[in-house]
Amino acid sequence: MFTSATRPEAADKTVDDIREGARRVKGDVRDAANAVREDLNDLARQAGGYVRELADQTEETLLGRIRENPVQSALIAAGIGFVAGMLFRR
Repeated sequence: MFTSATRPEAADKTVDDIREGARRVKGDVRDAANAVREDLNDLARQAGGYVRELADQTEETLLGRIRENPVQSALIAAGIGFVAGMLFRR
């Protein structure tokens, strides 16, 4: 058994061990959170690049079709404008 003199020392050592463990866990959690943040930043950059590329391709396709069929494109635009005008008047 412990004597009364060793109990406070043992308790102090236990408290210090717990604090040190908590510091290590805190550091590990911080490191893991930083790694996750970096991964998410990389994914966001990749997604942004993909969206920009897709938008460029869509724009090129749309402009090509307008150049191929200018009359049809103008009629479609006029129809969309007419419908939008009717909706906004209400």
